[in-house]
Amino acid sequence: MGGGGASGTQLQQVLSQSMSASKAQAAVQAAQNRGPFTSIFDFAQKAGLTSADLTPVADKLSFGTATTSTGLININTAPREVLLTLPGLQPNDADAIIGERQRADTSSIMWLGDAMSMQKAAQIGQYVTNRSFIYSADIVAVSGDGRAFKRVRVVVDARTSPAKILYRKDLTSYGWPLPESVRTSLRDGKGPGASLAGGTGLGGGLGGMGGMGLR
Repeated sequence: MGGGGASGTQLQQVLSQSMSASKAQAAVQAAQNRGPFTSIFDFAQKAGLTSADLTPVADKLSFGTATTSTGLININTAPREVLLTLPGLQPNDADAIIGERQRADTSSIMWLGDAMSMQKAAQIGQYVTNRSFIYSADIVAVSGDGRAFKRVRVVVDARTSPAKILYRKDLTSYGWPLPESVRTSLRDGKGPGASLAGGTGLGGGLGGMGGMGLR
């Protein structure tokens, strides 16, 4: 299979939860003959499975042999500009993804296989995820009169509870990152201004999918 150590029997047990025993057996045979696989979409394409076949069990399968996590693009939230950085993805593909995710059940990554052909989904599958676990934030704390501030960049790992701070750097020396009108409004005693009345933040997320294994 994909190098994750899952036996054919284990894989068939998982697949049988969402398809007939005969179809699961055929998929296992394909896994043994055509693996390893780069992603769940690569597996689906080579095993002749559909998004509907794998949606109920997608979270129980992982792919890849790397011992360290690689940053992936969250397909559920990535803007069009980020989607276009994926290899081979064309503007119409990015538009199809954005359109499909507005109506799809994004709790499973398999909706991507409905937004485009399974072959194209397999082409980008190893670079995407539908979950984010590691977040970055640029945090600014400012005094009530707008005359003093502190700026910090942090990276947080939310895979454990409580979350862990992986990285922290003081960025105050880089200057004020928000519109100058915010500080002016504070200095005039008018608060942060309408643009920031509800708070604002700059951040991002990286996630990870897991040769093929069972979770």
